[in-house]
Amino acid sequence: WVLLLAFLAGGVATVAWNRALREVSAATMALYVFVQPVIGLAVGLALSERASALAILGATAIVLGVAVATLRGEAAAKEPS
Repeated sequence: WVLLLAFLAGGVATVAWNRALREVSAATMALYVFVQPVIGLAVGLALSERASALAILGATAIVLGVAVATLRGEAAAKEPS
């Protein structure tokens, strides 16, 4: 069951990633790789896991970094060449 779950989750993730790349640029998608640890932390908290202050600080830094990079990219795309 563990192997089935691993292959199924890996397959679904790969298909989802490739479909998302059709809609969004690779540079934008690359930013969201950094959000994965934040999702892991959120799932852990939802399952009553403990999170250290450092983990929460790191998650906050990741979210802010992705937001800033995304907003800068959008602003650069709107500037006339």
